[in-house]
Amino acid sequence: MARLGFEKQDRVLRLLREVTLFQAVPYGLTSVQLAERMEINQRTAQRDIAALESELRVPFIKHGARWQIVPDYWLPPVNLNVQEMVSLLLAARLMLRFADRSNPFAVAAFEKLSAALPKAMRPALMEIGDEMAEKAIDPTYTKVLAALTTAWAERRKVSLGFGSQAIRPDGLGSEAQGGPHI
Repeated sequence: MARLGFEKQDRVLRLLREVTLFQAVPYGLTSVQLAERMEINQRTAQRDIAALESELRVPFIKHGARWQIVPDYWLPPVNLNVQEMVSLLLAARLMLRFADRSNPFAVAAFEKLSAALPKAMRPALMEIGDEMAEKAIDPTYTKVLAALTTAWAERRKVSLGFGSQAIRPDGLGSEAQGGPHI
């Protein structure tokens, strides 16, 4: 079966193409529809949806047999002029200066923003992203940051604690563990 030129080693390209399909069809797709559009078998489509969720962290909801990316997961496009982009570049430099650990979300944002910059300006933002990525990786920090930003975006309350006795989010006592708790 011809597969739009995809070979086994082109899995990443196929997954990215599938994300684009899901973005283009806001009401979602079934695994059969995805398989037909990608010219793959249905089982591969099912595995790809699972991979998009687990490996690329694309949040899906399922309505019957139809898979849909969670509404409002992707932000709408922002039209910036060069001066506004330079302002973001300067803000990124400040962030890098004061960051004591890696922030994978900022690195991904810098990579995406650099693609929108004029060609002569791209290396400056890519360099900031590279330097940020080289900082110490703290999985707990990344997990807490992701939880906080998601809660903020969803206007949810967050209970924070630190140390050996942290209050549980459900308010039913405490947890005996070290480190931050959400």
